[in-house]
Amino acid sequence: MVLLQLLPFLLIILLAYMSFSETDYSLQLNNSYQFSKMTEKHGLAFYVKSFEFDQNFPLRSPARDDIENFVMTDNKNMLGRYCHVELQRHQWSRNMPTHCDKLQTFGVG
Repeated sequence: MVLLQLLPFLLIILLAYMSFSETDYSLQLNNSYQFSKMTEKHGLAFYVKSFEFDQNFPLRSPARDDIENFVMTDNKNMLGRYCHVELQRHQWSRNMPTHCDKLQTFGVG
């Protein structure tokens, strides 16, 4: 009887846990993502979970192109945030260089 009462809560917890799937890459080296890769077009570093990444996402395949586009987009977004923060800091200290110059290499300014 108690199990039947708890079943809806357990189901919700299970569904919530399943919805938080890990991505295939990370922009930062950590315990889960230890293998370094680089995008073909822009030479951006990213990290993957295993050596099998190249088998699952072969170079120049649509799946690999999608991953590399996500890496580029995530890098642009991260640099945009850094640029915004540094521009604010730059207003306080006019001599501080920013990430904005690097962001401009993506054609974003």
